Amino acid sequence: MQKTTQTVLNLEHLISQGMQQTIASLGKETRALGIFLGGSQSIGTGDQFSDRDLGLIYQEELCTLKKAQEILINHFGEPCEIIEKELSIAHHFHDHYGRFEVRLTSHETIMKVCDQIHTSSLIEPYEQDLASNILNGIYLHQTNAIKTIQDKIYFSEGLQKKTISTYVNLLHCNELEKAIFRGDFYLILETCSELYGTGFLLGLAEIKQFCTSTKHEKSTTGQFTQEAQNYLKRIKKLAQSPSPNTFSSLKQAEESFKAKLLNHL
Repeated sequence: MQKTTQTVLNLEHLISQGMQQTIASLGKETRALGIFLGGSQSIGTGDQFSDRDLGLIYQEELCTLKKAQEILINHFGEPCEIIEKELSIAHHFHDHYGRFEVRLTSHETIMKVCDQIHTSSLIEPYEQDLASNILNGIYLHQTNAIKTIQDKIYFSEGLQKKTISTYVNLLHCNELEKAIFRGDFYLILETCSELYGTGFLLGLAEIKQFCTSTKHEKSTTGQFTQEAQNYLKRIKKLAQSPSPNTFSSLKQAEESFKAKLLNHL
């Protein structure tokens, strides 16, 4: 019931009734399996600068990408920008609510990601983000096939092991000691940013959640293990106050976090 209430609140503030009707028409004309509101707006972590991210799942055999793009333009006009992403084609538009994005992703692409999940292959962060959006998105148009797709998306123990074994060795803060000694603040910030992103990805893998943008960290890191939370806090502390003491604290937190992660292998 809470999810339904949140969905209604999100839609009232983000998407007009007219646009909802347009999306319903778009879904029928493209014979889309589903159209969903994803990203930060769908999980309540959006702010005044957040775009509305819409995802449309099309079937190439029923509506080609070219045809889907033509229908999209017929409904929303010429996009102000088109960007080819790793798994989709993003179209940027504007309305009186602000900027919004429509990503066209094929059913075939989604099934390939599902196959990787089933075989415990490594799922890249952008693939994890797609999986998370399909699971957690607010659907404005959907067919029965969406439930079938969602049932195929889960964070398996095999995927957890694969993610940890691939990324755990990237938790390596030794470079920071030299940067702190030299006062190389650019390298300090760059290294901290990289370590934080890797730690965030591993923190999610440890609790078997798909990776999304670190923009959602406040609603996510509270679920992390104590070791993961402590590691991320120490990185922030060092970035704000680089010193031998903050480096030593981070080094200890890194060793504890890595030891905890390796227990899963």
